[in-house]
Amino acid sequence: MKRVLIFYELGLSSPTVGLVDQELHEALASTPYEEVGGYVESLPAEGRIVGEIASRILKGEKVQDIPIATAADAYTFDWRAMRRWGFKERNLPAGSIVLNRQSTFWEAYRQFVVAGVLLLLVQTAIIVALLWQWAKRRKTQEALRKSEEKFSIAFREGPLALTLTSVHDDRYIEVNETFENYTGWRRDEVIDRTPSDLNIWVDPGGRSRFVKRLLDDGNIRNLEVNYRTKGGEVRTGLGSAELIEVNGERCALSIIADITDSKRAEEKVRESQERLEGIVASAMDAIIAVNSDQHIVVFNAAAEAMFGCATQEALQSSIDRFIPQRFHFALEQHIRHVGQHGITNRAMCPLDALFGRRTNGEEFPIEASISQASTGEGLLFTVIIRDATLRNNAEAAVRESEQRFRLVANTAPVMIWMSGLDKLCNYCNRPWLEFTGRSLEAELGNGWADGVHPEDLRRSWNTYTTAFDRHESFEMEYRLRRHDGEYRWIIDFGVPRFNPDGSFAGYIGSCLDVTQHKLAAEALSSVSCRLIEAHEEERTWLARELHDDINQRLAFLTVTLDIVKRGLPADVAGASRSIGEVREQIIDLGKDIQALSHRLHSSKLDYLGLAAAANAFCKEFSERQGVQVDFHEEAVPKSLPKEISLCLFRVLQEGLQNAKKHSGSPHFQVSVIYNSDKIKLTVRDSGIGFNVEQAMMGHGLGIASMRERLKLVDGDLSIDSQAQKGTEIHATVPLILVNAPAVAGRA
Repeated sequence: MKRVLIFYELGLSSPTVGLVDQELHEALASTPYEEVGGYVESLPAEGRIVGEIASRILKGEKVQDIPIATAADAYTFDWRAMRRWGFKERNLPAGSIVLNRQSTFWEAYRQFVVAGVLLLLVQTAIIVALLWQWAKRRKTQEALRKSEEKFSIAFREGPLALTLTSVHDDRYIEVNETFENYTGWRRDEVIDRTPSDLNIWVDPGGRSRFVKRLLDDGNIRNLEVNYRTKGGEVRTGLGSAELIEVNGERCALSIIADITDSKRAEEKVRESQERLEGIVASAMDAIIAVNSDQHIVVFNAAAEAMFGCATQEALQSSIDRFIPQRFHFALEQHIRHVGQHGITNRAMCPLDALFGRRTNGEEFPIEASISQASTGEGLLFTVIIRDATLRNNAEAAVRESEQRFRLVANTAPVMIWMSGLDKLCNYCNRPWLEFTGRSLEAELGNGWADGVHPEDLRRSWNTYTTAFDRHESFEMEYRLRRHDGEYRWIIDFGVPRFNPDGSFAGYIGSCLDVTQHKLAAEALSSVSCRLIEAHEEERTWLARELHDDINQRLAFLTVTLDIVKRGLPADVAGASRSIGEVREQIIDLGKDIQALSHRLHSSKLDYLGLAAAANAFCKEFSERQGVQVDFHEEAVPKSLPKEISLCLFRVLQEGLQNAKKHSGSPHFQVSVIYNSDKIKLTVRDSGIGFNVEQAMMGHGLGIASMRERLKLVDGDLSIDSQAQKGTEIHATVPLILVNAPAVAGRA
């Protein structure tokens, strides 16, 4: 059934139709926008179908085999007419063909739009890729910057010395602070200079070998080198180096650790180890070290000699072979106890309780101690053994000697005492106990001091303790109460005691009763005192007679001669001159007599005191002898006791006279110094000096008289003299008499 085309004639309200597509095309060409379309027959398509069927028949195909063909009809419409008449394309039958449709922007320019979009996408992808690459590069640069900062910080502040040097010319490119601390060179002093410029390498050839090895191997590890600091100190470093490239230049990055202290410590440890081995080898005591299995691992030369066994034979054997069977259990217990409780030093047995055994079976007494040390292989026990045979024999000899000493001491006619390191008395012999009438227990310690007179105790104790602290001998006198209650004068001699090894052991002293001798000496001193007093009285009387009688008579004679001279006639010139000469001689004689009177007894001493009298005497002596005497005094009172003033004045006279006579010096110094408890006179010259001991033993009376005078006032005389360096005489008098009278008496 054929369908017709629908046409809209111009001016009509209904469409027109056609049967074939050719008619539709012609209508559209002649009256566009009027013929809408319809279900039309396509002559070309049908022609093609007929042609194909004819071709198949011509080729011999049977008609009945050829399927019936369907007409090539289709819905066809004009797009322009549809728009004119208001037809919607969506309302057309399915599969409709629309002719003369105007292409949309997308249909007209689709390829261009697609190409443009593709181009934009490609450009966007390129831009994104560039941005991503830029971001990645920036991130990489930031990471590189941070890495460089970290490297720079690590380089500058690292605990090891870091250097960057050029391999080409060996100059320093960079160094860190540790390098500056190690070498003492500042960075600005090092950069662009070479190690040879700074003289850092102790072995200059070592630097060349270092560079060659680095170029060959590319790196160096743990190379020990000696370097020199800016101050010249040679130190040791342990270095590693890596060959790197910086800005196209090959460089050596070196890391150095200063191992000087560790090397020195290792050297000290090695020396200590060698000393320890030397001590062990040369020790007088046997040293045996055993492991936890009690097998010997150390056996020194002293052990070889003590046990008669070679070291090689003893090693790895049990220590039990050198200990008698009866002590095996005790030894095992000691070793176990030390190991369990960590005791580092422990005596193995009480003295005389342990024995050793030589290889020949001989047993001998020993002293032993054991200590432990932890090693990498476990506990090591060291046993130090000493042959006690000699010590036991020595102790027996000491006991025998002690018995002989006590026997001799108890039968000696003197009192003997001994003290230990604590200054306390630990022995008194029988004569001492018989003298005091007390028991030994009562006298030990400080008990002996109970019998010393209270006035002598402090002085005696000070003398004893001072000598004890200095380990010097001493001699002192004090009063000691006898068994009947009477105090007797004792002279005590003490000397320090020393052990055979030279160590200080205490003191030993002997005492004698010198009361009778003391009384005799004081009697003699009393006689000497009376003689000196009588001598002084005689000198005073002579001085008074010379001054008050003879000197006055000479003065009267001088006046008489003046009167006679004035009464002579003028023509007696010779007699007048003679009288004048006699007058002058008499005046000189009067001066000498006056000076002699002053020397015999100084009235200034009685009225003005010691200082004024001594000063006047020095001036008079200086003028009379033609020498220089410098006098100095400090706070000397006028109210000194007469006997002290007179004693020191006489010592001054005697001292200056002797110095002028024997020293040969034109210059002398005299000083009188006073303080609260003593007064001291010093006469000093710068002459030739003399031998004091020989002078004391000579027959001269000068030193003896000075000493005797000072004894009367409990004073002391000391003389210091050296050849060609002068002499000093020191006279010291206490202002409080410390010596009690010699008479003993009862408590």
